[in-house]
Amino acid sequence: MDSGLRGGLSHPRDKGGEATGPSPVDRGKTGSEQHLICDGNGTPLQVLTTAANVNDVTQTLALVNGIPSVAGKPGRPRRRPDAFLGDKGHDSNHNRCELRRRRISPVISRKGAPNISTCTTPAYHLPATSSAGDGPRTGSVFLFGSEEWVELLPEHMVRASELLTEHEVELLRRSLLEWGGPARCSDPLAVGMGFADAQDLLDQCCMLNLALGEDAPLKAVDWARTLLTAEIVFVSDLAGSGVEWSTTTGFTDEATIRTLRSIQRKLASTVRPYYGRRPSPPR
Repeated sequence: MDSGLRGGLSHPRDKGGEATGPSPVDRGKTGSEQHLICDGNGTPLQVLTTAANVNDVTQTLALVNGIPSVAGKPGRPRRRPDAFLGDKGHDSNHNRCELRRRRISPVISRKGAPNISTCTTPAYHLPATSSAGDGPRTGSVFLFGSEEWVELLPEHMVRASELLTEHEVELLRRSLLEWGGPARCSDPLAVGMGFADAQDLLDQCCMLNLALGEDAPLKAVDWARTLLTAEIVFVSDLAGSGVEWSTTTGFTDEATIRTLRSIQRKLASTVRPYYGRRPSPPR
């Protein structure tokens, strides 16, 4: 160490500092806590150090905002993931809204519900020689350019690319994003559409939008819910986007009607089990 720096640096064993606070497990001691966000491969992207008594929920957005540029694919380096997976420590409606505003799908466990780590398990690692289009054989979501897929649904499902054109998929994705924006949904309406409540509708729409964007396979019930939410959000001015649809999505009413009718015809055989039925997954 340069002699000119002696006395100017904290001693390694010095106590205290801004990033220390009462330990949650031993109030008689102080400590620090590290908050970490990783990509799908477990590579750390951002680390924050706070006092030990600082809740995870207060650091969610700071972690996301601190993600550096991630290169590796053609085009501009990415700084925004497709989705944020978090346990109950990040459960906050404010965080969900802010993540959606950044066009990041929030996949966060809710208090009183099973933790996300117990609901999803690592399923497959794509071989280095595989293309992204190969994918695993079961329903999955592809996150942040990772080569790790998370298994969500074990049943055989159908990809959007097997049924629809890119333009048709884009219309469905835009309709899913309208919920939580100009579209206003009540709990009873959400239940009738196959969701647990209005908040579950918002969460599931984010997941379905992500799955469509990654061409992940979907079950028939999810195709039925996607189609139903698109139909209602386009037509209804009371609960959906209604007269604001063209302004918020960029799709004219005429083009939307033609495209939606084409989607209905192409999805008919897939969603047929849910004609006249509430598209709710089995418990």
